[in-house]
Amino acid sequence: MGVCGYDGCKIIDLDILPLAHKYETYFPKPFQFFNELEGAVQELKARTGVRIFNFSMNIEEHASTTGYSLFAQLLDKIAEENDVVFVISAGNTKPVDMRREWPADTFEALKILASSRNDAIKKPAESCRNVSVAALNPPNIDGVIPYALSNYSCRGPGLRIGLKPDFAHVGGSGTIHPILGHGLLSLDVTGKIVDGCGTSYAAPHVAKTLVMWA
Repeated sequence: MGVCGYDGCKIIDLDILPLAHKYETYFPKPFQFFNELEGAVQELKARTGVRIFNFSMNIEEHASTTGYSLFAQLLDKIAEENDVVFVISAGNTKPVDMRREWPADTFEALKILASSRNDAIKKPAESCRNVSVAALNPPNIDGVIPYALSNYSCRGPGLRIGLKPDFAHVGGSGTIHPILGHGLLSLDVTGKIVDGCGTSYAAPHVAKTLVMWA
């Protein structure tokens, strides 16, 4: 769809996540994952100089407007002490909480936002030292307004002291087109071209942009 072309940005895989059914075996306590993450960040930065890290992961809990989660604190600590930036996905709503597609009428859009529930950003997207990313609709999908907030994307506010998410980028349409699907193509683990959607698709676009300017 012409959303993100190849421009020479290099990718390094941290490769610290085990198979899904082995996660609790490797990281029985949440902070153990962040210890492993910090070690990997330190090693890769020393070896390559990389400073931008995509973090398309969320805890299945919405961030609080009055509290600051342990997960966000840990990411902030790693970022500050190692002079790096994590680009965090804002999170996706559950199917039952998806909003109606963004309308052309701005007043109707405001009514949708005012009436929506359970769509606040998910932890650790409230991170203060890092940036979080919401998802936008792709262009060229009939019946879907291009670059409007995707109907599944979690949104702000975050903590009362700041605005979140920081950025938004194309993450695929939540409404499936009969031919184009979600309207955003990528590669699966076998190298096959697939379509998909999610704030986890939007975050790498922002990470790539930051890399080019870092």
